[in-house]
Amino acid sequence: MRRVREQLETPSGCHRFLYVSRTMPSLREYILVAQDAPRIEQWIRQPDDNWLRSETSGRDANIQLASVDCVLPLAEVYDKIEWPAAGRAQITS
Repeated sequence: MRRVREQLETPSGCHRFLYVSRTMPSLREYILVAQDAPRIEQWIRQPDDNWLRSETSGRDANIQLASVDCVLPLAEVYDKIEWPAAGRAQITS
């Protein structure tokens, strides 16, 4: 799993995803965990080798990880993260 969403949003990150998706045929699912809000972008490889993109957001949301048959609550992913009214996320102890 990639944890840095910004890497996909830059040309080099986009190229990285394209490279990985083309050179690793066994890769079935790719997720990006946002650092600025409770949001996960999910890419699932379809039987025709195209990728289906979806986005899940909100601390109360859950994401179904098809490749490992698991439901992941975003509240668990972001358990120790607090977002101030303005600015970057902060990790709490």
